[in-house]
Order: sequence, then structure tokens, then C-alpha cells
Amino acid sequence: MKIKILLLVLSGFLYYGTGFSSSLRITQIDSSDLLLNQNIVLYLGLMDAQGGAIKNLNQLNFLIYESSNKKDYRQIKQFESFQTNSNISNGVNFLLLIDNSGSMYQTIDGKKAHNKSYRRISIARSAVKSFLNNISSANDKVGLAAYNTNYDAISELTTDRAAIEAYLDNIRMPKYKNEFYSEIYGSLTMAMEAFKAIRGRKVIIILSDGENISLFEKTGQPHRIFKKKVIQYQEPLKKLQKQGISLYVINFGKKGDKKDKHLIKIATQSGGTTFDAHNPEDLKKVYFSIVKQIEKEYQITYKASMEPSEKKYVKVVYTGKKERLSNERFYFTGTVFGQPVQELKTEIFAAFIIAIILLVFLSLIRFEKQRKKPSLEILNKGNANVSTQILTLGQDKINVGSGGNANITIAGIPSIQDNHATLFYDKAEDHYQLIGNGKLTVNNQAIATKILESGDLINIDGVTMVFDEGQKK
Repeated sequence: MKIKILLLVLSGFLYYGTGFSSSLRITQIDSSDLLLNQNIVLYLGLMDAQGGAIKNLNQLNFLIYESSNKKDYRQIKQFESFQTNSNISNGVNFLLLIDNSGSMYQTIDGKKAHNKSYRRISIARSAVKSFLNNISSANDKVGLAAYNTNYDAISELTTDRAAIEAYLDNIRMPKYKNEFYSEIYGSLTMAMEAFKAIRGRKVIIILSDGENISLFEKTGQPHRIFKKKVIQYQEPLKKLQKQGISLYVINFGKKGDKKDKHLIKIATQSGGTTFDAHNPEDLKKVYFSIVKQIEKEYQITYKASMEPSEKKYVKVVYTGKKERLSNERFYFTGTVFGQPVQELKTEIFAAFIIAIILLVFLSLIRFEKQRKKPSLEILNKGNANVSTQILTLGQDKINVGSGGNANITIAGIPSIQDNHATLFYDKAEDHYQLIGNGKLTVNNQAIATKILESGDLINIDGVTMVFDEGQKK
């Protein structure tokens, strides 16, 4: 039952420095000014090999290309503006979405908490308070919401951080058993209501200690909002992309805990990224890292091309003294004032009825079915040439490296060895073990060996791949 998971390209934990390559991410595409002024605003996160922001750049370091078909790109010759530190001067809109399911009232190890301070929810409260203290811009706004079976919009976006702290202490343990589930995808769709009529940098940070669990799917009992509908992960993903909101995911719990396999894909394809935190100090550092990464983003505004298309593809190329990085995303053209057309008032809606019809017919995105067999899938080739996109795994040894005998050959990066990493299948334990012969990371941590789980992200000098263990019998 495991599906391929598209993942974060960012390798920049500020506190996990070793073993990383530089990375470029388009963290947000703001198309809210597309209708009136033909403007697109890009927010770019650029990190060095130690996970710190690459500073003191100018517009000459960047090239931007746009395409309506993902094949024929034209270069944007002139930028309308290039800004550094714009997120500090203009502020960022943060929505903090806190897991309030039953398991959050256990210890990190999943045991009964005899002392309330050892509960996961108590540790989360403390980390969020630290996050609020680390925000440096007076223009930053923070909203608060909690979720379990139900979604609770606790506070709208506000600059009053003391109010958010007070609201944190009002989050209470759910009373009834049917409230203990985790409707992650449904809660994300509802969380986006907080950003209606909001312009600028928009971020959701979700803290989760498990997987999406639908009340109706688990018990057969209709949900009070969704009724008998089971929300799939594609729904919040498309809404995030349409509204230009980045999702940052924090998987919180002990090592080896199950985490939602689709949250990684939602985060990556919305411009965000995913972090793991296994103790109170980890959790505070993750929140701190997210703040500092977003503060250091670059902002570029340009005039969009006029070719008619439901969505446009944007490619950004960064050239430094010793490296060249690129990243690509798309934005939907069927938005007005930053909102999906179908959510606008009737008089505005009528003015764009033709565009809506086009959008309806073209916006049916096909998502691939889950894979039956274990596999490795290349998510980002970086600056390398890779021999295959998806490799189905058998029960033999799998080699990854630059050598001609490797099962996945990575060429063009001198630091990658002939046999850089080896994947073994342990039949007795029914798992795959990764052994690094050269430098590599799994889930943003440098490792020598690791037993792999579905959703694990492997990074070999900028080449990222995701492991999928396939369907279990």
C-alpha cells in the first residue's frame, strides 16, 4: 500500500550541517497580481552546503524561464523588481496547525504520560512559544489552529503573539473517542480559509505525530463536515498550489514512528519541505530553522508571458562562483486576486466564465496509482545525469554510484564514487538496508547505514531519490 512520494529538495537544516549540497527552491509563486498587472512574484530559498542561506546575491545571479507547455521555454529578459529581506520588511503570514489527536497526550515514546509536561502536546506548546519569540519582523502575522477528527480554527492571523501564546494553553484533550483520529488532509483544506484576501508570503506549518486517519473510513461513522467523503491528499495539494501557500511539515515522535507518506509530496510540490523531530530540543530547532530559512528568501517580480494556458511552468536558474542550480514549478493562471476563480463573487465570476470552462476541462490532473513492488524513484537529478527515473527493487543487492556496473548510474558529479551506496534486502526481517560507502543523507541526516521506510528521502550530493517499500501482503 505504499506509493511513491515526491519530496523536499531542500537539504538545509541549520543544525544538520554535514553532508549537504547547496539547494534552490521556488518556495512560493504569487499570481494574485496576474490579472491586473500581468505580474508574477517568486519567492526563492537558496541554501549552502551547511544549510545556511546564501547571502549578498543580486539579480545577475538568476535567470528565469517560463513555458506554457513545459517544453518551449522563453527567458524573462527583465525583472520588475529584485528584493532581499522582503519577508522581514513586509512580514510573513504563518498559520500554525497543531496535531491534537489522542496520541499527542502520550509521551514521545508512545507511553502513558504520568506527568503532563512529558506529553507531546506540552512539548509542542513549548516549541511554538519558542517559535513566536524567534520571529524577528513586527509585520509577521501568526494564526493558530488545531486538528484531530475535527478542525478547530483557534485564532485568525494576528501580530499579537501574546494572544497566540494564551490560545495555545487553551488547547484541550478531545473528550470523545471518535475525536481522537487525525483528519490531516481535510484539516489542511479547511486551514486555507485563513488566507482568504491575504496577500504576500503565506505559510502553513503543520505538526503531525502520525498518519491521516479518516473517521468515516475507519469507523463507518459520517464526519460532521465531510459526511461520507474521504478527503484524499490531492485535494489540499491542489488548493495550496492554486492559492500560492507553502506547506512545511514537522513529523514529531520517536524514531521509527509511522508518518504520513503523502505529506512529503504535499510539502514539496507546494514549495515547502519536511522535517523530523524526535525530542523537545529537535522540535524547537526545527521551528527556528523554518523561520530563518523563510526570512532569508529572495523575491523576484516579473511580467508573465501572454500565451493562453491553464498553468504556466517557471524555471529558475542560479549561477554562483562555483555552482549552477535550478528548480522548476508551475502556477495556475485561473486565479483572480490570489483566489481560485470559482470562489469569487458572482459579478467577477461571470466576467471570466470562458476561462472557467477552460479550467474545468484542463485541470483534471492524473495522479499515479500506488506501486505494488518496492522501488527507488529519482525526484531531483541536480546537476547529474541519472540512468533511470524509477528502479523496481528485487531481492538482490542494488548499487548506486558513478560506475558502469551500478544499477542506478549517476554521472557528472566527481565526488560520487563508483559504488557510492548499496541497498540490501534482508529476507528474514523483510526490509531494505542502505549502506553508504560515500557521503549521503537520509531525511536530512548524514548516515552510514539505515533500515529504510517508505517515504525516506535519500540525498547523494544533490541527487534526491525516495524509497517506497511497496504493498505489504
